[in-house]
Amino acid sequence: MSILNKNEQINHQFGGGCPICKGNNTLITKGNLFKSSVECNKCGSVFKSSLGNYELIEGDSKYLGKKMSLDNWKKIRKGMIDNKDAKTIEEYLTEEESILAKCKSTGTNITFYATDKRIINVAGKDINHLDYSNNTTLSEAKERLSIIASSIGSGFFGLFLAAAMGAGFVSTPGFLFLLPILFILVGIVGIIVGIIGIKYYQFESPKINRTEKARWKIKNPDDESVKNFVTVVKKQLKTSVEDDETNTKEKTIETSGYTPEIPEVSEKDDGVDEEIIYSKDPEIRDFIILAINGFFPGIGTIIHGEKKRGTIQVALFIFGLVTSLVLIGLLIVFVVWIWALGDAVCFILNKELIFKEIGSTAK
Repeated sequence: MSILNKNEQINHQFGGGCPICKGNNTLITKGNLFKSSVECNKCGSVFKSSLGNYELIEGDSKYLGKKMSLDNWKKIRKGMIDNKDAKTIEEYLTEEESILAKCKSTGTNITFYATDKRIINVAGKDINHLDYSNNTTLSEAKERLSIIASSIGSGFFGLFLAAAMGAGFVSTPGFLFLLPILFILVGIVGIIVGIIGIKYYQFESPKINRTEKARWKIKNPDDESVKNFVTVVKKQLKTSVEDDETNTKEKTIETSGYTPEIPEVSEKDDGVDEEIIYSKDPEIRDFIILAINGFFPGIGTIIHGEKKRGTIQVALFIFGLVTSLVLIGLLIVFVVWIWALGDAVCFILNKELIFKEIGSTAK
């Protein structure tokens, strides 16, 4: 193999050239099979080879003494910093990149940084980033299903414990007889909280797979640092999208010579009957519906206008009462009761119904 081929190979392995000065095809190999190094003939940086890794022994003090794989040096050259040895966020940043805002996701070790070039996600020494583009979005969401599922589990366990105590399978010394009530109450409160939902911010991008989605979730949206971070990110994303749209319009004009007018659409005409989904009567009416649903699930839902949904609740509640001699009947009664109470709470708070597709008149 000639010297030229070796140099071509090492430049290719480093991502096209020197990761320090970003020069193209500026790396040359020196030494022999047992002791080799790589030198940049543009900036003078020298990399020493050691068991598949390369250590910078001469050059930029930012990376001087750092021993990394070729893959990491390649990322540094491309501006995709993933330096496992870095101790501060500054070591991850590219030259001319500055931090605009940062925030921490409550209850995690994840910190988010918004720079003028990208969004950086740091969890310990592990780092990922997203670019500002029309493929990246940041939206507000609500955590519901996981809370409701765990709360139903708590309520079910309370019912099971009550049935076991009633049958004499479990002894009830002291105040232990209150445990079923405690679990059921926790389940009720949890389901109501789940129906209302706990807000958070979620990043979406083709780069984020299902297993990484939780890592790109920002909790505690009411925190000032989170609000500032979200404002900065949305501004950067909007600027990026506007630039993309401008470029697209310019290409369209050049191709067709004109841009068709888009008819205005009334915001009120959204195809949804708000009189049915959300009550506009005085609040006292919704509290009466809450009381009715608490006494007989589904009747209050029907009164509010959700006739199909309320009928389903009534039918399931009656079926649960008929089969209440077995545990599954009690479970059905409990779930339908919580469901109907949750609907009533949504009416009061003017919130969108959870699982609104079930018998709902909303389109």
